[in-house]
Amino acid sequence: MRAHDLDHDVIIGGMRCRTLVSAAHALRRYAIDHNDFKGWRLSRELQEVDTYLQAALAEQKLNAWLAAAACEKELLHYCR
Repeated sequence: MRAHDLDHDVIIGGMRCRTLVSAAHALRRYAIDHNDFKGWRLSRELQEVDTYLQAALAEQKLNAWLAAAACEKELLHYCR
């Protein structure tokens, strides 16, 4: 896997990530700690990126996962 730079830094589980490699590692650790199978599966996809097109698609999926996680946290806050 080549180190593809992300368009912007992302924070996963308190870790700032600038490349898909670092994002995959942080996401895998987060997914294991929080029993998040979808997150773990996404981390595998991020690790298996070989081309620029795959990197762009993986980054879109990562951004969607981050947005969904933020929405979920906000919903849980209002449910309490």
